[in-house]
Amino acid sequence: MPLTNLRKLLFLLPIFLVSNFISAQDGTILGRSELVSAPNMQVELLSSAQSVTPGDTFTIALRMLPDTDWHFYWENPGDTGLPTKVAWQDNQELQYSELLWPTPSRADYLGFINYGYYGETLLLTEVTVPQGSPVGETLAIEAKADWLVCEEVCIPGRATLNLNVEVSNTTQASVWSEQISQAYDKIPESLGQLAGGYRVDNGFSVAVELPQQFQSYRPVEFFPLTQKLVDNLPIPSFSADDSSASLIISTQNAIDVLEYPESFEGLLVLEDFNANQVAFKFSVLADSSVFSGSSSASADMSFLAILLFALVGGLILNLMPCVLPVLSLKVMHLVEEREASSRKVQGIAYTLGVVLSFLLIAGIMLGLRAAGEGIGWGFQLQSPLFIGALTYIVFILGLSLSGFLELGASLTRLGNFGTKFNGPISGSFMTGALATVVATPCTAPFMGTAMGVAVTMSAPLALLVFATLGFGLALPFLIVAFVPAFANALPRPGQWMVTLKELLAFPLYLTAIWLLWVFANQTGVDQLAALLSGLVLIVFGIWVLRSNQSGNRLAFAAAIGIWLGAIAILPNVATTNSGNGIEKVPYSEQALASARANDQPVFVNMTADWCITCKVNERVALRNGEVEQLFADEGILYLEGDWTNSDESITRVLENFNRNGVPLYLVYRPGVSEPEVLPQVLTPSIMLDAFAG
Repeated sequence: MPLTNLRKLLFLLPIFLVSNFISAQDGTILGRSELVSAPNMQVELLSSAQSVTPGDTFTIALRMLPDTDWHFYWENPGDTGLPTKVAWQDNQELQYSELLWPTPSRADYLGFINYGYYGETLLLTEVTVPQGSPVGETLAIEAKADWLVCEEVCIPGRATLNLNVEVSNTTQASVWSEQISQAYDKIPESLGQLAGGYRVDNGFSVAVELPQQFQSYRPVEFFPLTQKLVDNLPIPSFSADDSSASLIISTQNAIDVLEYPESFEGLLVLEDFNANQVAFKFSVLADSSVFSGSSSASADMSFLAILLFALVGGLILNLMPCVLPVLSLKVMHLVEEREASSRKVQGIAYTLGVVLSFLLIAGIMLGLRAAGEGIGWGFQLQSPLFIGALTYIVFILGLSLSGFLELGASLTRLGNFGTKFNGPISGSFMTGALATVVATPCTAPFMGTAMGVAVTMSAPLALLVFATLGFGLALPFLIVAFVPAFANALPRPGQWMVTLKELLAFPLYLTAIWLLWVFANQTGVDQLAALLSGLVLIVFGIWVLRSNQSGNRLAFAAAIGIWLGAIAILPNVATTNSGNGIEKVPYSEQALASARANDQPVFVNMTADWCITCKVNERVALRNGEVEQLFADEGILYLEGDWTNSDESITRVLENFNRNGVPLYLVYRPGVSEPEVLPQVLTPSIMLDAFAG
């Protein structure tokens, strides 16, 4: 062959090789889409094959390349963010698998935890070609990809990507097949449901029995796949169950759990002695019995242990500062009651009051949970109205122990209303109910374990656990009532009873202060002032009663009216605040223009629920007391544009300020035509300086 021809052949060879990837239909490269450049992200589709046979399965990779220090999100994005989504246009009846995600990284940004990826990442999908696809056909594959890429600012992105693969008599790998094959090494293996279980009990725990081949590996990382159950901030800890081959993963549970699913999914990264890592996905059922210390223990023994925990927890609950004064008050009544039969009747009545009240609260809780409400024991404490009423009850109990009123007689009258019981019986029953009410803010040791297990059981078993808790709370009083030795051991009535009773009032006053703090956090300063005014009115009503010992009915009616008026305040004041104390107005061009026309200062916050920087700024800078006071004093209008979902009006504002993502903060001052754009990371001082002068 002449040398000139050889040179021509070598010159044309690359062109021939490249042309082999060109589709005759549209001129695109076979097995690869066009590279799309978006803000801070580049994306494209790659195929493991450029030609396939009918019935073949091949892999398509969504290749994502964020800019340096930028990241995008895993299928569970964590505290904020949005997972990447891919929608395939199936016009050839191709079958697509679920997206295969590589193991993510954990990112901590000012207390918010995200799971995602930095640098080049391939998300894989396996595609099966129909058996009836004709040879010579070109498979036109289209994908619509949506993502969120973040650094200090978060920018949503979208692209439509197309690639072609030929149907042929033979399968031919693409030049990207090796890269895609290596990407499979980062995809966790799916082991499905494993032996073990999870529980939520003053924390979140997973017990998983590792397959034999992994039992010598050490755990390195854990990522929750099931969302909204785990507090992402604490780093999970690992321990071994000495009685089984189970690995125990412990962390904190999320505080706003909406429901407890039947199973939990997670991703576990293990490492062998040579530092080789393996990752796999798994699921376990909701099962607390696997944490009892022996995987072979019978279900009956496990349930008996739960009942024992409930009984001990109820006993310890008597020592809580909100319950002890009530119990002590009733015990002192027993000291004065020397007749054995009367003590026994009162003991039974008190126990029934406690147990039935426990069952009532537990029944309501379980019913609401079955209806889809995410609540647990003490759910009523989430209501400012209940907190306010409980504050009144605890405060009145304290006043009773301090000697300002005789609560026992009042309870007796209340218990006798419409019943045939005599005073001591109904009074004891009502005292038991009252003990349950004031016990709801408390959780004693062992009690949390029993309740955490109970909520995963059937309703009859769960109610039995709660009844046992109540019985444990009533047991000391029941023992004193029924065992003569304990009753005889009680000291004789004397001045010590008055001193002890008055001393026990102070734990109740401290409990009332704590409840006031909870109420203030749920509502605001104005509502707290109204609640405190109600307490003053109650004291005034008691003073009216004490100053009219002759039994003046008018004075008594006035006192009761004042007391009821104090309670009536609660429905009007027990409303939650806006979250940061500053009134928010949804952003609109009309609202902005109106405020500008009236020379009103305006702060514009363009934000989104998935924007981690936005949430940090709102917590640090906008929920600051000085900033809130500034907005109130200066009459600053707070306009909030929510870009959680696509909104063209907000997008236009962002584009006007050369932004393609949130947050965006704008300060409009009277008399100044153009707004000031604040930094993307806010501090209270930045906010205060922005409106200075």
